[in-house]
Amino acid sequence: QWAALELNNAAQVNIKNNTINDVQQGVYGEGEAIQFWNVETLDVSGNFITNNYQGIYFYSDGVGGTFCGTYGCPIPGGSISSNSISGNTMFGVKVEAVASGGPLDASCNWWGSAAAADVLASISGDVDATPWLVDGTDGNLAIGFQPAGACTGGPVKVYSDLAETTLVDTYFTNSASRIGGIG
Repeated sequence: QWAALELNNAAQVNIKNNTINDVQQGVYGEGEAIQFWNVETLDVSGNFITNNYQGIYFYSDGVGGTFCGTYGCPIPGGSISSNSISGNTMFGVKVEAVASGGPLDASCNWWGSAAAADVLASISGDVDATPWLVDGTDGNLAIGFQPAGACTGGPVKVYSDLAETTLVDTYFTNSASRIGGIG
């Protein structure tokens, strides 16, 4: 099994109000709920992407690569937001390190926990998951995931002045992990 849904070479992709659950590891090590290759803009929202071997994967073999060619499968514009991306074994969202552009906007998702360290463990590559949902309650019985909680989860930012104009560093609140840098 490769992926429940694979999309490639598309200008615009919209994936809304679905449930993708229990995709198992395949013979080649895959098992993604969704796999993207060379997508320009996306809107992935209102989905349950849960309990899969791997969540959402963005492939790239870099500029000049065999599959991505001249542009190297850049990180798409748009966003992945208002989804429940939880319980996936390997990752929730992963962008290959050689992908150009970015970061990928994966804000306002439920990652199975409001704890910053758990959110950080769910993402890989150039992914911005801040802020995130602090409650995973589905607020409506309609098809798909409709978040009931606030999108206020995020790291602690340390400034050197009272006006908060000079960012010194960024830390996750539930661990000693430093996630940012100056600026």
